[in-house]
Amino acid sequence: MQRYPTILAVLLLSVSFSLAGDRYYRVVGVASDDTLSVRSAPSASAKKLTELMPYDTGIVIDSCTKRGRTTWCSIDFLSDDYMFFERGFSAILGKKWVNRRYLKASRDILYSDAFSYTTNHNIFRVRGVASDDQLNVRSAPYTHAKKVGVLYPDDVGIIARKCQKVGRSRWCYVAYDSQMRWSMGVGSMQIPYAILGWVNMRYLTPDTTHTKSRLSGMTFAGEVY
Repeated sequence: MQRYPTILAVLLLSVSFSLAGDRYYRVVGVASDDTLSVRSAPSASAKKLTELMPYDTGIVIDSCTKRGRTTWCSIDFLSDDYMFFERGFSAILGKKWVNRRYLKASRDILYSDAFSYTTNHNIFRVRGVASDDQLNVRSAPYTHAKKVGVLYPDDVGIIARKCQKVGRSRWCYVAYDSQMRWSMGVGSMQIPYAILGWVNMRYLTPDTTHTKSRLSGMTFAGEVY
């Protein structure tokens, strides 16, 4: 008889998670080579503040209003979504408005610091890449997007800032360290810097062998890893 409270608790937890997923929205109906304008007022003629990418998710709707035949919504973002922070969204003052037809309730976020953090949960290593091959890091979650870096078969300690479904694939927005050779006069030095980009999640797995990421000593704008 004791099992019923446990079952009820599990059911309630599942329902609460489901409802939490419905609080977030993603961009829909925008081509992969296009963007969605974010405006200063609920009007297509209002000043353009910034733009959303066709794969953006983790968007929060504050309120909506109808102007003619169009419904506009004031939006915000997951509180500590680094991808939006990096793109300067936190510096935009006032309300940000988007045409409601291009937003859809979403449960496509597989991992985000904002609501899914557990110890070491966001540290990954490379898997499924041949020893003589490398894993491309892209500027967007598409195989045709620009390559911004590479990972190797034995790479570990990779931070996943967000993982989400994009079409039929799963992608992670990752951060990891690299080295840049800087020459000055007759000498040169290695400068550590961070690479951020998208990786197909099929080639990543949780890194249970490391408690610290490779970026633990690096400082980013607004955040220390």
